[in-house]
Amino acid sequence: MTDKVTWVGDWKERIHESIASSGASSIEDFLALFPCVPYHKVARDHLQNCAAIQLVQLQFEFAVQTNNVRYAAIDCLSRELADKLKRGWGHHVHLDFNRANTFSSWIVHIRNYAPKYEQTCRSVWEHIPQLNPPNDWIPKSTADQYLVAAFDTGWPCEAT
Repeated sequence: MTDKVTWVGDWKERIHESIASSGASSIEDFLALFPCVPYHKVARDHLQNCAAIQLVQLQFEFAVQTNNVRYAAIDCLSRELADKLKRGWGHHVHLDFNRANTFSSWIVHIRNYAPKYEQTCRSVWEHIPQLNPPNDWIPKSTADQYLVAAFDTGWPCEAT
């Protein structure tokens, strides 16, 4: 990422053009090429002059436009978990801090880009510990059994 260029001009159009040149038809399709990869790594490794937060913003703007916020929230949480809990859900070194960091990063994205879903997302988060994921759990996809179960309970599909 080059700070002098990242936010200059029509950055949204520039990123959309980069995404299209990758063969993806949308930000959602582009991010799906890199499941559970933290946003900053996608931006660094697969785009030029792009900040991670720009990907988040584009993802949620697209999700709101296409009425697919639930999927964007699942995807976003999977990326935050992979980024902040590198050794797994139950790894005890700095566990409380890392879980809080994961939750706060995720919920801030929700609050900024899809605020009407904040309470629903809080409910999803509260269900994860009740599912008792193994200590080394880190989602590998948006279809991860623990993510799906937490969302099915905290944000059922018909609630979207």
